[in-house]
Amino acid sequence: MAKAASAEIEFGPASASSGRSPAHRKILVAEDDRASADVLRALLTERGHTVDVVGDGEAAIHALNSGVYDVVMVDFHLARLDGLEVAAAYRVKHSGKHAPRFIAISSDMRGLLEHAASCETFDEVVAKPFDLEDVCRIVEDEYQPQLRRAEPVPPRAGAPRPMAPEPTPARAGAAAGAADGFDFERLNWPEDFRGDQLSARAMRAAIGDGKFRAIVVNQPATLDDLRAIWRVKYLHTLPIVDRHGGLGVRADFDGSQFGFRDREEIDKLVAAFENRRSLLHADFLYAESLADRLLARIFLSGGSLVAHHDPQSRQFIAYNCALDCDTVERETARLCDQGLLKKVFFDRIHRCDRCGSSRLNIREECTECHSPNLVEEPYLHHFRCAYQGLESDFRQGDALICPKCRRELMHYSVDYDKPGTMIVCRSCGHKGSEPAVGLLCMDCGAHTDGDQASVADIYSYELTERALGLLKSGRELFGIERNALSFAELPLELVIAVNNELTRYKTSGVPFTLLDISYRNARSLEVEHGARQFDEVRDLFLENLRSVLRKADRVVKGRFYDFALLVETDPDEARDHIDEIRDEAVNTIRLNLGVRISAHGVASFL
Repeated sequence: MAKAASAEIEFGPASASSGRSPAHRKILVAEDDRASADVLRALLTERGHTVDVVGDGEAAIHALNSGVYDVVMVDFHLARLDGLEVAAAYRVKHSGKHAPRFIAISSDMRGLLEHAASCETFDEVVAKPFDLEDVCRIVEDEYQPQLRRAEPVPPRAGAPRPMAPEPTPARAGAAAGAADGFDFERLNWPEDFRGDQLSARAMRAAIGDGKFRAIVVNQPATLDDLRAIWRVKYLHTLPIVDRHGGLGVRADFDGSQFGFRDREEIDKLVAAFENRRSLLHADFLYAESLADRLLARIFLSGGSLVAHHDPQSRQFIAYNCALDCDTVERETARLCDQGLLKKVFFDRIHRCDRCGSSRLNIREECTECHSPNLVEEPYLHHFRCAYQGLESDFRQGDALICPKCRRELMHYSVDYDKPGTMIVCRSCGHKGSEPAVGLLCMDCGAHTDGDQASVADIYSYELTERALGLLKSGRELFGIERNALSFAELPLELVIAVNNELTRYKTSGVPFTLLDISYRNARSLEVEHGARQFDEVRDLFLENLRSVLRKADRVVKGRFYDFALLVETDPDEARDHIDEIRDEAVNTIRLNLGVRISAHGVASFL
């Protein structure tokens, strides 16, 4: 497991993922929950930043007026003045001046995002419980200010919260829907995507706001322009509608010929994605790895990753997803090795050994100098002296004179015949019966002999039964236990508790065990009985588990997984009793949750 940090633990994952040492930031944390404030202070201080912590909105305003900060992390439901009022008040007072980056933190993400002014006032949002890697990434990324339509006015005491101004005509399509032919809310490129900087609307979509049902590309775009779709969680689950047709098969719908019938087809496409998305396990809705996101995307688009010829691509191949061919080949190889995809042969192509391009000019060329400047010329056979040579050797004006015996050849088939042709190179003069075949790369200019050229087999891919089960039921379906945990997966209160236990272990040698709890039948129960019913049964199991364990132990509900911290317990001892603990906790539950419990000891955290 990656080491996590506080006084005792180092947060490794974010540093590793960034690939660089973060620049120093001066950060103000305005948070009235002490546990949250302690974790943020420990995390950011360990990363080399200077952190000031205040506990209410008025103190935050005072700190902002007294010092200069690069980043302000403010709780949305802050005491005295809430986070929105703090940020809005600062922006109005310091309008036109350099402003810190305002990041809203809240466990009430829906409440936060329902305020239209939030999307205009905050630069980023961070959900509780914290994903610690995301916190580091957001805080340490270079700030690129978003374009604002207008600075919000701070609310008066007792007055309604400020509302965002009406969209300008240029952006009206972002929410208008049917005004330009679309009857659903969607993200727009480039309006909502500016490099790696997302709009507030795109951030809402990235945390799973089901209001956004597609991504519409409104201008000609490249795959590089759309990279954020694959770098940000959840966005890979939305269909891509290309209004200009430049993406070709890489888009889910070519809307360059938009009309009423096409709109019906788009509605069907969006509905099909939604239906399949409802079947996806959270492991793949919010997948971390590109391979898992690609696997989910294949499922959402109908179960197949189909290869097509594309002369605009260096690889001469395009797939029905917004990824380049090299990336697809790399990730599908991993998925095939895991038994999650099966290959279907599509074509065999040649590739340049220098740059990997398949845009090759295949040509006949001289066997000596590789020039394609060749001409095919007949050769003559003089019957009388048996001399054979090129017709050009015989030609003297309009007459044919044998170079050997100097006799004139008068009659075809009586004096001579033409038994064949020869290949003549006009560059070096070489003569031969057959030309060579060569390949010239159109991208880098490298030459390759035809018999030495590299070839690659191109495949389409289909999901296996194993992949379908995995996508619907999560990675626990086949007994795939997580051998390591990330602190980003743990609820905030559990991060603090585990940190305290690690401190005890280092000072006194007292062991502890963290039980990692997943539910194999979660998806099938949600489909059959509904998400609310599943959640009620899950809560009942956790309540039973609390009664089975000791008072000193702690049971914590997470987002996708649940946990139990067993103090003063060796993990081997815990493993001996896991089945007994599970059976007692599920004894009174009528639905089969498919509870799976794995135990992690101190070694998993060091």
